[in-house]
Amino acid sequence: MGHFITLQLTESLLQQIKRRAAQAGTDVDLEIAKALEEAFPADEESLTPELASIMEALSLMEDQTLWSVASAKIPESVTDHMETLYTKRLAQGLSASEEDDLSRLEKMFEKNILVRAQAAMLLKERGLLESTAV
Repeated sequence: MGHFITLQLTESLLQQIKRRAAQAGTDVDLEIAKALEEAFPADEESLTPELASIMEALSLMEDQTLWSVASAKIPESVTDHMETLYTKRLAQGLSASEEDDLSRLEKMFEKNILVRAQAAMLLKERGLLESTAV
């Protein structure tokens, strides 16, 4: 999920962003985010081929499918297991297999967050989501 920041812009820059947003049919927040993404492109090499493929496929999905992806949650049993492993790690340490299990679960959790955030961003770009809180 994205982070909220406060920016102080000059009046002329704000007007320029408002014009671009109006031309693109988006809101000012989205236009600023796009400008920042263009200025600081994501490191494509940091995505695994699987995740890069998923991110690309999201842009081709129908709205209803994107809604499903954006609202997909990790099952509570998985998050409970992660919490148990974190607690055990702090209290007494984990075995090598438990560390591997926790690492696998963390990667699954991070993947879920990234995919959900991308789906939410696409829904917002399509004008179907006012807030990125899904």
